[in-house]
Amino acid sequence: MKKYLKIVFNEWMNASRDKRELSIARELGYTVRVLAITKRGKQVFSENIAGFEVLRIPTRKYGHGVLGILFGRIDAMVQYIKLARKEHADIISGHDYMGLYVGYLANCFQSKNKRAKLIYDSHEFELYRMERPFFRFMLVKMIEGFLIRKTDVNMMVSDSIANEVQQIYKLKKKPVVIRNIPYHWKLDENKIDNIREKYLSHLNIKEDGKIMMYHGNIAKIRRIERSFEPLRSWDNVGMVILGEAKDAEYLQYLKRKIKNMELENRVYFHPAVELGELCNYIAAVDFSIIIFQKELRNLYYSLPNKFFENIQSGVPMIVSDFPEMGKLVKKYNIGLLVDGDKPEEIEGAIHRMAEDKVLYETFKENLVKAKSDLCWENERNKVINMIRSLESA
Repeated sequence: MKKYLKIVFNEWMNASRDKRELSIARELGYTVRVLAITKRGKQVFSENIAGFEVLRIPTRKYGHGVLGILFGRIDAMVQYIKLARKEHADIISGHDYMGLYVGYLANCFQSKNKRAKLIYDSHEFELYRMERPFFRFMLVKMIEGFLIRKTDVNMMVSDSIANEVQQIYKLKKKPVVIRNIPYHWKLDENKIDNIREKYLSHLNIKEDGKIMMYHGNIAKIRRIERSFEPLRSWDNVGMVILGEAKDAEYLQYLKRKIKNMELENRVYFHPAVELGELCNYIAAVDFSIIIFQKELRNLYYSLPNKFFENIQSGVPMIVSDFPEMGKLVKKYNIGLLVDGDKPEEIEGAIHRMAEDKVLYETFKENLVKAKSDLCWENERNKVINMIRSLESA
Protein backbone atom coordinates (compact mmCIF):
# COMPACT_ATOMS: atom_id res chain seq x y z
CA MET A 1 0.00 0.00 0.00
CA LYS A 2 1.36 3.42 -0.97
CA LYS A 3 1.83 5.87 1.92
CA TYR A 4 1.54 9.67 1.92
CA LEU A 5 2.74 11.52 5.03
CA LYS A 6 1.98 15.16 5.84
CA ILE A 7 4.19 16.82 8.46
CA VAL A 8 3.01 20.02 10.15
CA PHE A 9 4.09 21.93 13.24
CA ASN A 10 0.67 23.20 14.27
CA GLU A 11 -2.50 21.65 15.69
CA TRP A 12 -3.91 20.99 12.21
CA MET A 13 -7.54 21.91 12.74
CA ASN A 14 -8.52 24.32 9.95
CA ALA A 15 -6.00 23.15 7.35
CA SER A 16 -8.27 23.40 4.31
CA ARG A 17 -5.40 23.46 1.79
CA ASP A 18 -3.72 20.40 3.32
CA LYS A 19 -7.02 18.52 3.43
CA ARG A 20 -7.61 19.17 -0.26
CA GLU A 21 -4.10 17.91 -1.06
CA LEU A 22 -4.52 14.79 1.08
CA SER A 23 -7.96 14.04 -0.39
CA ILE A 24 -6.36 13.80 -3.81
CA ALA A 25 -3.56 11.57 -2.49
CA ARG A 26 -6.19 9.25 -1.06
CA GLU A 27 -8.10 9.24 -4.36
CA LEU A 28 -4.87 8.14 -6.03
CA GLY A 29 -4.60 5.11 -3.76
CA TYR A 30 -2.41 6.37 -0.92
CA THR A 31 -2.86 5.64 2.76
CA VAL A 32 -2.68 9.11 4.31
CA ARG A 33 -1.39 10.11 7.73
CA VAL A 34 -0.58 13.45 9.37
CA LEU A 35 1.99 14.28 12.06
CA ALA A 36 0.91 17.33 14.09
CA ILE A 37 1.46 18.80 17.54
CA THR A 38 -0.68 18.78 20.65
CA LYS A 39 -0.41 20.74 23.88
CA ARG A 40 -2.46 18.07 25.67
CA GLY A 41 -0.98 15.15 27.59
CA LYS A 42 2.47 13.64 27.53
CA GLN A 43 2.10 10.74 25.11
CA VAL A 44 1.70 10.46 21.36
CA PHE A 45 -1.89 9.62 20.45
CA SER A 46 -3.99 9.22 17.34
CA GLU A 47 -7.25 10.93 16.43
CA ASN A 48 -9.45 11.36 13.39
CA ILE A 49 -9.75 14.87 11.92
CA ALA A 50 -12.07 15.28 8.92
CA GLY A 51 -11.52 11.63 7.99
CA PHE A 52 -7.71 11.74 8.25
CA GLU A 53 -5.63 9.95 10.86
CA VAL A 54 -3.55 12.46 12.80
CA LEU A 55 -0.74 11.41 15.13
CA ARG A 56 -0.50 14.01 17.88
CA ILE A 57 2.97 14.72 19.27
CA PRO A 58 3.03 16.52 22.65
CA THR A 59 5.08 19.71 22.94
CA ARG A 60 4.35 20.37 26.63
CA LYS A 61 5.56 17.04 27.99
CA TYR A 62 7.78 18.76 30.55
CA GLY A 63 5.42 21.54 31.61
CA HIS A 64 4.78 25.14 30.63
CA GLY A 65 7.81 26.86 32.15
CA VAL A 66 10.65 28.20 30.03
CA LEU A 67 12.83 25.11 30.43
CA GLY A 68 9.81 22.81 30.21
CA ILE A 69 8.82 24.31 26.87
CA LEU A 70 12.40 24.07 25.57
CA PHE A 71 12.81 20.41 26.56
CA GLY A 72 9.30 19.68 25.32
CA ARG A 73 10.13 21.03 21.88
CA ILE A 74 13.37 19.06 21.69
CA ASP A 75 11.56 15.89 22.70
CA ALA A 76 8.80 16.60 20.16
CA MET A 77 11.35 16.98 17.35
CA VAL A 78 12.89 13.61 18.24
CA GLN A 79 9.43 12.04 18.20
CA TYR A 80 8.64 13.63 14.83
CA ILE A 81 11.76 12.16 13.26
CA LYS A 82 11.21 8.71 14.80
CA LEU A 83 7.60 8.54 13.65
CA ALA A 84 8.41 9.87 10.17
CA ARG A 85 11.11 7.19 9.73
CA LYS A 86 8.77 4.50 11.06
CA GLU A 87 6.13 5.35 8.45
CA HIS A 88 8.33 4.34 5.49
CA ALA A 89 6.25 6.74 3.40
CA ASP A 90 6.46 6.90 -0.37
CA ILE A 91 5.82 10.66 -0.34
CA ILE A 92 6.44 13.14 2.49
CA SER A 93 4.88 16.59 2.22
CA GLY A 94 6.27 19.23 4.57
CA HIS A 95 3.74 21.93 5.45
CA ASP A 96 6.59 24.41 5.94
CA TYR A 97 10.37 24.32 6.09
CA MET A 98 10.31 22.68 9.54
CA GLY A 99 8.07 19.91 8.21
CA LEU A 100 10.41 19.54 5.26
CA TYR A 101 13.38 19.39 7.67
CA VAL A 102 11.81 16.41 9.47
CA GLY A 103 11.13 14.72 6.14
CA TYR A 104 14.74 15.25 5.07
CA LEU A 105 16.10 13.80 8.33
CA ALA A 106 13.73 10.84 8.04
CA ASN A 107 15.31 10.12 4.65
CA CYS A 108 18.87 10.33 5.92
CA PHE A 109 20.76 7.02 6.15
CA GLN A 110 18.02 5.30 4.16
CA SER A 111 19.02 3.34 1.07
CA LYS A 112 18.19 5.24 -2.11
CA ASN A 113 15.32 2.98 -3.11
CA LYS A 114 13.64 3.41 0.32
CA ARG A 115 13.76 7.20 0.49
CA ALA A 116 10.48 9.07 0.33
CA LYS A 117 9.87 11.65 -2.36
CA LEU A 118 9.92 15.07 -0.70
CA ILE A 119 7.43 17.88 -1.30
CA TYR A 120 7.98 21.36 0.12
CA ASP A 121 4.46 22.72 0.52
CA SER A 122 5.18 26.32 1.47
CA HIS A 123 1.94 28.10 2.41
CA GLU A 124 3.77 31.43 2.76
CA PHE A 125 6.72 33.34 1.35
CA GLU A 126 8.68 31.87 4.25
CA LEU A 127 11.76 34.05 4.03
CA TYR A 128 9.60 37.18 4.31
CA ARG A 129 6.73 35.71 6.34
CA MET A 130 7.59 38.03 9.22
CA GLU A 131 10.10 40.68 10.12
CA ARG A 132 13.21 38.94 11.47
CA PRO A 133 16.51 40.21 12.88
CA PHE A 134 19.31 39.92 10.32
CA PHE A 135 20.96 36.88 11.94
CA ARG A 136 17.68 34.95 12.13
CA PHE A 137 16.81 35.96 8.57
CA MET A 138 20.12 34.60 7.30
CA LEU A 139 19.70 31.42 9.34
CA VAL A 140 16.24 30.75 7.85
CA LYS A 141 17.60 31.52 4.38
CA MET A 142 20.47 29.08 4.87
CA ILE A 143 18.19 26.28 6.18
CA GLU A 144 15.45 26.78 3.60
CA GLY A 145 18.00 27.15 0.80
CA PHE A 146 19.66 23.87 1.74
CA LEU A 147 16.41 21.94 2.10
CA ILE A 148 14.72 23.34 -1.00
CA ARG A 149 17.46 21.81 -3.13
CA LYS A 150 16.85 18.40 -1.55
CA THR A 151 13.19 18.23 -2.53
CA ASP A 152 11.58 16.49 -5.46
CA VAL A 153 8.85 19.16 -5.78
CA ASN A 154 8.61 22.69 -4.40
CA MET A 155 5.05 23.99 -4.14
CA MET A 156 4.16 27.69 -3.72
CA VAL A 157 0.89 29.60 -3.47
CA SER A 158 1.36 32.29 -6.13
CA ASP A 159 3.37 32.96 -9.28
CA SER A 160 5.12 35.95 -7.74
CA ILE A 161 6.33 33.93 -4.73
CA ALA A 162 7.38 31.04 -6.98
CA ASN A 163 9.39 33.43 -9.19
CA GLU A 164 11.04 35.09 -6.18
CA VAL A 165 11.95 31.76 -4.57
CA GLN A 166 13.41 30.47 -7.83
CA GLN A 167 15.53 33.61 -8.17
CA ILE A 168 16.66 33.77 -4.52
CA TYR A 169 17.85 30.14 -4.46
CA LYS A 170 18.84 29.97 -8.14
CA LEU A 171 16.64 26.94 -8.77
CA LYS A 172 16.75 25.37 -12.21
CA LYS A 173 13.03 24.64 -12.08
CA LYS A 174 10.28 27.04 -11.05
CA PRO A 175 8.21 25.77 -8.09
CA VAL A 176 4.76 24.40 -8.87
CA VAL A 177 2.02 26.95 -8.14
CA ILE A 178 -1.01 25.56 -6.27
CA ARG A 179 -3.29 28.38 -5.18
CA ASN A 180 -5.40 28.35 -2.00
CA ILE A 181 -8.66 27.97 -3.87
CA PRO A 182 -11.77 26.42 -2.26
CA TYR A 183 -14.21 24.05 -3.91
CA HIS A 184 -17.05 25.52 -5.99
CA TRP A 185 -19.37 26.67 -3.20
CA LYS A 186 -23.14 26.15 -3.30
CA LEU A 187 -24.99 28.96 -1.59
CA ASP A 188 -28.17 28.60 0.48
CA GLU A 189 -30.38 31.64 -0.21
CA ASN A 190 -32.61 31.05 2.82
CA LYS A 191 -29.62 30.90 5.16
CA ILE A 192 -28.14 33.98 3.51
CA ASP A 193 -31.35 35.96 4.09
CA ASN A 194 -31.46 34.90 7.75
CA ILE A 195 -27.82 35.77 8.31
CA ARG A 196 -28.28 39.18 6.68
CA GLU A 197 -31.21 39.88 9.00
CA LYS A 198 -28.96 38.95 11.90
CA TYR A 199 -26.30 41.38 10.69
CA LEU A 200 -28.85 44.17 10.26
CA SER A 201 -30.16 43.61 13.77
CA HIS A 202 -26.69 44.52 15.09
CA LEU A 203 -26.09 47.42 12.71
CA ASN A 204 -27.79 50.79 12.87
CA ILE A 205 -28.51 51.01 9.15
CA LYS A 206 -31.67 50.74 7.07
CA GLU A 207 -32.78 47.48 5.50
CA ASP A 208 -31.58 48.70 2.10
CA GLY A 209 -28.25 49.81 3.55
CA LYS A 210 -24.92 48.36 2.49
CA ILE A 211 -22.90 45.91 4.57
CA MET A 212 -19.14 45.66 4.21
CA MET A 213 -17.13 42.72 5.60
CA TYR A 214 -13.67 41.81 6.72
CA HIS A 215 -13.28 38.09 7.47
CA GLY A 216 -10.27 36.14 8.65
CA ASN A 217 -7.73 36.48 11.44
CA ILE A 218 -8.02 39.75 13.33
CA ALA A 219 -4.42 40.93 13.34
CA LYS A 220 -2.58 44.24 13.06
CA ILE A 221 -1.10 43.46 9.65
CA ARG A 222 -4.67 43.28 8.24
CA ARG A 223 -5.19 47.03 8.83
CA ILE A 224 -8.87 46.61 9.60
CA GLU A 225 -9.11 50.05 11.26
CA ARG A 226 -8.54 51.75 7.90
CA SER A 227 -12.13 50.86 7.00
CA PHE A 228 -13.64 52.73 9.95
CA GLU A 229 -13.20 56.37 8.94
CA PRO A 230 -15.29 56.09 5.75
CA LEU A 231 -18.22 54.77 7.82
CA ARG A 232 -18.53 58.21 9.37
CA SER A 233 -19.21 59.70 5.95
CA TRP A 234 -22.24 57.52 5.14
CA ASP A 235 -24.72 56.62 7.82
CA ASN A 236 -26.21 53.79 5.77
CA VAL A 237 -23.08 51.59 5.52
CA GLY A 238 -22.24 49.07 8.26
CA MET A 239 -19.35 46.68 8.74
CA VAL A 240 -19.12 43.06 9.90
CA ILE A 241 -15.80 41.73 11.19
CA LEU A 242 -15.95 37.93 11.15
CA GLY A 243 -13.12 35.93 12.68
CA GLU A 244 -11.00 35.26 15.72
CA ALA A 245 -8.41 37.58 17.23
CA LYS A 246 -4.98 36.04 17.70
CA ASP A 247 -3.80 39.44 18.89
CA ALA A 248 -5.92 40.41 21.91
CA GLU A 249 -4.19 43.79 22.20
CA TYR A 250 -5.07 44.68 18.62
CA LEU A 251 -8.68 43.62 19.17
CA GLN A 252 -8.95 45.95 22.15
CA TYR A 253 -7.39 48.72 20.07
CA LEU A 254 -10.07 48.24 17.41
CA LYS A 255 -12.86 48.32 19.98
CA ARG A 256 -11.49 51.50 21.59
CA LYS A 257 -11.20 53.14 18.20
CA ILE A 258 -14.78 52.18 17.32
CA LYS A 259 -16.01 53.63 20.61
CA ASN A 260 -14.04 56.85 20.20
CA MET A 261 -15.46 57.27 16.69
CA GLU A 262 -18.97 56.54 17.99
CA LEU A 263 -19.37 53.61 15.61
CA GLU A 264 -20.43 50.95 18.15
CA ASN A 265 -23.73 50.43 16.32
CA ARG A 266 -22.12 50.41 12.88
CA VAL A 267 -19.45 47.73 13.37
CA TYR A 268 -20.41 44.21 14.41
CA PHE A 269 -17.90 41.57 15.55
CA HIS A 270 -19.00 38.05 14.68
CA PRO A 271 -17.10 34.94 15.84
CA ALA A 272 -15.52 32.63 13.29
CA VAL A 273 -17.80 30.03 11.72
CA GLU A 274 -17.28 26.53 10.32
CA LEU A 275 -15.77 26.46 6.84
CA GLY A 276 -18.82 24.64 5.49
CA GLU A 277 -21.03 27.58 6.49
CA LEU A 278 -18.61 30.41 5.73
CA CYS A 279 -19.88 30.96 2.18
CA ASN A 280 -23.37 31.91 3.41
CA TYR A 281 -22.01 34.32 6.00
CA ILE A 282 -19.90 36.08 3.37
CA ALA A 283 -22.68 36.06 0.77
CA ALA A 284 -24.94 37.90 3.23
CA VAL A 285 -22.92 41.13 2.82
CA ASP A 286 -22.67 43.51 -0.14
CA PHE A 287 -18.90 43.75 -0.48
CA SER A 288 -15.67 42.78 1.28
CA ILE A 289 -12.44 44.59 1.94
CA ILE A 290 -8.86 43.25 2.05
CA ILE A 291 -6.21 45.81 2.98
CA PHE A 292 -2.76 44.40 3.77
CA GLN A 293 0.50 45.84 5.02
CA LYS A 294 2.60 46.58 1.94
CA GLU A 295 5.91 46.40 3.81
CA LEU A 296 5.63 42.64 4.33
CA ARG A 297 6.63 41.01 1.05
CA ASN A 298 4.80 37.82 2.00
CA LEU A 299 1.52 39.75 2.01
CA TYR A 300 2.45 41.86 -1.01
CA TYR A 301 2.70 38.72 -3.16
CA SER A 302 -0.10 36.81 -1.44
CA LEU A 303 -3.27 35.24 -2.79
CA PRO A 304 -5.08 34.66 0.52
CA ASN A 305 -7.90 32.20 1.16
CA LYS A 306 -10.29 35.06 1.86
CA PHE A 307 -9.79 36.46 -1.63
CA PHE A 308 -11.07 33.27 -3.27
CA GLU A 309 -13.72 32.79 -0.58
CA ASN A 310 -15.20 36.15 -1.52
CA ILE A 311 -15.26 35.04 -5.16
CA GLN A 312 -16.99 31.78 -4.31
CA SER A 313 -19.54 33.75 -2.25
CA GLY A 314 -20.21 36.11 -5.17
CA VAL A 315 -19.12 39.21 -3.25
CA PRO A 316 -17.31 42.14 -4.92
CA MET A 317 -14.13 43.31 -3.23
CA ILE A 318 -12.04 46.33 -2.38
CA VAL A 319 -8.44 45.09 -2.19
CA SER A 320 -4.91 46.40 -1.95
CA ASP A 321 -3.43 46.92 -5.40
CA PHE A 322 -0.84 44.15 -5.04
CA PRO A 323 0.49 42.05 -7.95
CA GLU A 324 -1.41 38.77 -7.49
CA MET A 325 -4.77 40.00 -6.20
CA GLY A 326 -4.66 42.98 -8.55
CA LYS A 327 -4.04 40.76 -11.57
CA LEU A 328 -7.18 38.70 -10.94
CA VAL A 329 -9.36 41.67 -9.99
CA LYS A 330 -8.43 43.32 -13.29
CA LYS A 331 -8.78 40.14 -15.35
CA TYR A 332 -12.33 39.42 -14.17
CA ASN A 333 -13.33 43.00 -13.23
CA ILE A 334 -14.75 41.95 -9.86
CA GLY A 335 -13.78 44.82 -7.60
CA LEU A 336 -11.80 47.96 -6.90
CA LEU A 337 -8.07 48.32 -6.26
CA VAL A 338 -6.74 50.83 -3.75
CA ASP A 339 -3.51 51.97 -2.17
CA GLY A 340 -3.99 50.91 1.45
CA ASP A 341 -1.74 53.75 2.61
CA LYS A 342 -4.12 56.36 1.17
CA PRO A 343 -7.29 56.70 3.27
CA GLU A 344 -8.93 58.83 0.59
CA GLU A 345 -8.69 55.94 -1.90
CA ILE A 346 -10.29 53.51 0.55
CA GLU A 347 -13.04 56.02 1.29
CA GLY A 348 -13.64 56.65 -2.40
CA ALA A 349 -13.83 52.93 -3.15
CA ILE A 350 -16.36 52.31 -0.37
CA HIS A 351 -18.43 55.22 -1.67
CA ARG A 352 -18.41 53.77 -5.22
CA MET A 353 -19.37 50.30 -3.98
CA ALA A 354 -22.26 51.73 -1.97
CA GLU A 355 -23.55 54.25 -4.52
CA ASP A 356 -22.67 53.17 -8.07
CA LYS A 357 -25.35 50.57 -8.81
CA VAL A 358 -24.31 49.99 -12.42
CA LEU A 359 -20.69 49.33 -11.49
CA TYR A 360 -21.74 47.09 -8.61
CA GLU A 361 -24.01 44.97 -10.82
CA THR A 362 -21.17 44.63 -13.33
CA PHE A 363 -18.96 43.20 -10.60
CA LYS A 364 -21.71 40.79 -9.52
CA GLU A 365 -22.21 39.53 -13.07
CA ASN A 366 -18.48 39.06 -13.62
CA LEU A 367 -18.16 37.08 -10.39
CA VAL A 368 -20.20 34.28 -11.96
CA LYS A 369 -17.39 33.64 -14.45
CA ALA A 370 -14.66 34.09 -11.83
CA LYS A 371 -16.41 31.62 -9.52
CA SER A 372 -16.61 29.03 -12.28
CA ASP A 373 -12.92 29.40 -13.18
CA LEU A 374 -11.32 29.88 -9.76
CA CYS A 375 -12.41 26.76 -7.91
CA TRP A 376 -10.59 23.70 -6.61
CA GLU A 377 -12.27 21.48 -9.19
CA ASN A 378 -9.98 23.17 -11.74
CA GLU A 379 -6.90 23.71 -9.55
CA ARG A 380 -6.78 20.10 -8.31
CA ASN A 381 -5.44 18.81 -11.63
CA LYS A 382 -2.10 20.44 -10.80
CA VAL A 383 -1.83 18.34 -7.63
CA ILE A 384 -2.74 15.16 -9.52
CA ASN A 385 -0.07 15.88 -12.13
CA MET A 386 2.47 16.65 -9.41
CA ILE A 387 1.90 13.34 -7.59
CA ARG A 388 1.88 11.39 -10.84
CA SER A 389 5.22 12.97 -11.80
CA LEU A 390 6.73 11.83 -8.48
CA GLU A 391 5.50 8.28 -9.09
CA SER A 392 7.11 8.14 -12.50
CA ALA A 393 10.39 9.80 -11.47
